[in-house]
Amino acid sequence: KVAGAAPALVGTPTFDFSTARPGNPQVTVSLQRTGLPIFFARIWRSAAATVTASARAEAYNPANSQTATGNFIPVILKNIKPLLIANQDNSGNAFVVDTATGAVATGKTNQTVILTRGCQAGPGGPSLVCVTTGMTLAQAKFWPALVDSNVAPSLCPSCQGSSDFEQSIECGESQLKATTSPYSCGGTATNAYVNTAMTRGQVRNQGQDGLQCLRHYPSNDTIDPATNFPTTPIQIIAGSGPVPGQRVSTSQSIANFPIIKSGPSVQITVPPGDVQIVGYVQGFIEGVSPGGSPLWLKVRILNIAGCGSNPGSTSVQAGGTSAIPVRLISQ
Repeated sequence: KVAGAAPALVGTPTFDFSTARPGNPQVTVSLQRTGLPIFFARIWRSAAATVTASARAEAYNPANSQTATGNFIPVILKNIKPLLIANQDNSGNAFVVDTATGAVATGKTNQTVILTRGCQAGPGGPSLVCVTTGMTLAQAKFWPALVDSNVAPSLCPSCQGSSDFEQSIECGESQLKATTSPYSCGGTATNAYVNTAMTRGQVRNQGQDGLQCLRHYPSNDTIDPATNFPTTPIQIIAGSGPVPGQRVSTSQSIANFPIIKSGPSVQITVPPGDVQIVGYVQGFIEGVSPGGSPLWLKVRILNIAGCGSNPGSTSVQAGGTSAIPVRLISQ
């Protein structure tokens, strides 16, 4: 309110879809409060005053940066979990992200998927290592990412573990080892590494502990069953913490995972275990395997973003399929 009364919208919001900003539309909103009492200023005038304020926001599409500026600016994310997910869904060998354009296959959001570790099978000896030369990452599988022990974890929960891999799952600052800094997405260069030294047991034990920590196990956060996602904002019921049982706007159970280029023709070489990031999955962790069993996690997909090796002018689309970051650019 302004001086006790709510301001009124001036006209209608102005939308700018001009070619000067392809893929990055802007909206301007103006508010006005009329009849504002001026008290002591009446010695100069007797009429009431009017104040107006405006603000402009932009729906930012970083994949359009190459077309708009001539220089490709990679998407850079933090809070990335060290589980490198195959670019193939669990219903077949269909790719989730087009590696050339960054386009995401339709119908993937709001789906629940079971992701399992891509470690090789076989008892004893070298087979205890999770990843070896010549392996391929199959559909709905993941490999452990190499994390940087020189990066101190931050924003960690009380259930923080001791190993670098587990801490990178639990904590808010990404520790992933990348070929360049910061950890990024896009282009054709290698931009992450598989941890080829981890054993299957380490991936299982450290992964389960870290993922259960994110879920606030045993009192888990849950997605409100009454939420009709994605046509309405997703709602989460806190299982533990300061407001147990109440709806919350965020949760550590929402995690971001990198999608790597995969398929029958993509094999790992050890060393160095380098891979290419082609996109990201944001999902709500609904379940994790119990201790002692092979590691799996059940994820409800909230959003998928593709990188592409040569992004163009196609905008990220909304309508319940992808979240578009909106930022205030002037006020």
